[in-house]
Amino acid sequence: MSASSTSKNMANYHRLQQALQIGLRRQIFFAVCDNVGLRDRISQQLHAGDMARPSPLVKLTLDVNNPNFLSAIATFLKQNPHTTPSLPHPTFEIVGIEELTRQGARVQQLFIRTLRRIERHLKKVEFSLLLWVSKPWFNNIRQSVPEFWQWHTGIFEFTGEQKVLGHRPTSPQYALLKGDRGTEVELRDRPNSAKIPPSEGTLTGNEEEFPRVASKTPPVISASVPEKRASTSQQREPVPQTYSRATMAQYYLQIAHQYRDRIAKGEADRATLTEAIQAYEQALQYQETFPIAAEIYNDLGNFYWLRSRRPDSPEQAYADLEQALFIYQEAIATLSDRTAMPQTYAMIQNNLGAAYGDLARYRDLAANLRHSIAAYEEALYYRTAENNALKYGSTQNNLGTAYWHLAQHENPPENLQAAIAAYTEAGKHYDPEGDPLNWAMIQNNLGTAYWNLSQHEKRETHLRSAIDCYEKSSIYRTGENAPVACAATQNNLGTAYWHLTAIDGLEVTQKQDYLERALESYQIATQLAHHLHRQIPPVKVNFNFLGTYNNLGLVSYQLATEEQFSLSQSEKLQHLETALQAHLQALINVAQDSENYQTALNYIIRTVRAFYKQGGIEGQNLALSQVPGQLLPQLLPNLG
Repeated sequence: MSASSTSKNMANYHRLQQALQIGLRRQIFFAVCDNVGLRDRISQQLHAGDMARPSPLVKLTLDVNNPNFLSAIATFLKQNPHTTPSLPHPTFEIVGIEELTRQGARVQQLFIRTLRRIERHLKKVEFSLLLWVSKPWFNNIRQSVPEFWQWHTGIFEFTGEQKVLGHRPTSPQYALLKGDRGTEVELRDRPNSAKIPPSEGTLTGNEEEFPRVASKTPPVISASVPEKRASTSQQREPVPQTYSRATMAQYYLQIAHQYRDRIAKGEADRATLTEAIQAYEQALQYQETFPIAAEIYNDLGNFYWLRSRRPDSPEQAYADLEQALFIYQEAIATLSDRTAMPQTYAMIQNNLGAAYGDLARYRDLAANLRHSIAAYEEALYYRTAENNALKYGSTQNNLGTAYWHLAQHENPPENLQAAIAAYTEAGKHYDPEGDPLNWAMIQNNLGTAYWNLSQHEKRETHLRSAIDCYEKSSIYRTGENAPVACAATQNNLGTAYWHLTAIDGLEVTQKQDYLERALESYQIATQLAHHLHRQIPPVKVNFNFLGTYNNLGLVSYQLATEEQFSLSQSEKLQHLETALQAHLQALINVAQDSENYQTALNYIIRTVRAFYKQGGIEGQNLALSQVPGQLLPQLLPNLG
């Protein structure tokens, strides 16, 4: 240790000693030290001078299996009631926080929640805290629990040469970025898939793809991951303890890479992701620094991100997302020179954008979307069309999606225009012949942005642009090669055509043509959705297809009942039959006491009345013959 370090340590020790001697209550002190031996020596010296203080210094070692140290404090106070009247405010010294680094996300989150509880009840407590933390945990607490951090009354930093074993803490950090959120992630780049749930009469939202995982050269020790999953002890043969730490790190890293390859092939269930995470974290436990550290942290962040998409409970998803954000920041921190590894840096920023985008679903929606946008824009500064056209296009698509989401909450025209610009740029770098489904996806997203913008300005112009994009997308999204995507685009196309019929000044033939096109698109969408829904197991579409059934019925009813259209009576009755069957499909698939049921029932009543108007009692009987018998008691009283 240098002379200057020794001098600083002595000065900070005396400052801490004096702060403790004052004996004030409700104080929060941070002692920052990465050297366990130095920490223990300083702690011993503090306790040696305990008699000089008006209140005791009580040392508690954090239980890493239950890091709620408030319970330990409560137990101590209960077992030592004599401290309360004569010594009203002891200071509790908490050591062992650095050991949380070896624990998983759940345990670390328990510790973070404990700090939040202290902040909420700080005005009621009759003690002070001295928290010994490593530098990574100090930064983590400051950024993850700002509400607790703001109450600190002293920071005392001690430097030494011996480092604490273990890697940096994996609980979340909320770092300030130059930009915000995104969607592709590769496992040396990664995905973000955010589908917008549409309501009746609206469009399917943006889609994002899951990039492929790049393969990695395996490390030296032979280790295999069995195809059948068992306990960890069953999966791995014991490694002789005579191996060096570096060798052990390479051993676990090879196992982690094998898991990564399995995940890249589609075996991304929660259990496999958990095992991959454990393997990476064990490798980092044995060796903090690797030549490919940024990529290792990126993979680990990706697995937390992927696991957040497969939670057993919402709390798990949130915790995994926070872990992913923190680990991506760790990955960025390992890159001392971004220009030396621009593609790796861009990849991590892209993935960071995706994680922020998902976090926006849980809290601080607009702020996290802006973080997401900034991260994507930072990625695009290093990931250009010249050095990697496809990944550049993918990140542009992610950027467009982030702007699209933000537009649903603030500054719609401005953010939608930004989304359109990003989607347009993305589309330039995909070949519809060589990569038809990705190109079609971007066209669908671009159509959705135009459709949204049409609700704010230049209605007809933007609706026609939306239709043009959807029709281009539908060339490559067919019921045979992509039924789910095809259904979504056809639903969107139907809605855009239907809305176009409301434009003033349309000729009658134009309006009829647009309604018929909307009808055709809705029929394709509902037929595909119905077929997918009946599969075992059912395949979900990303729009409310029961709402689309009602839209189909409404368009058919409009064609049958508007006198301006030159249709024969048989054609009108045919459209009414289509309307009736569509509304019945919407009704029989929802609960009878729901609002959706009543909506569909009202449409059915109106359609049966239109049958009577078009075909008299014979027309009404034709309609009633198609209605399920159990529905007639609800229907007949409303026909008079």
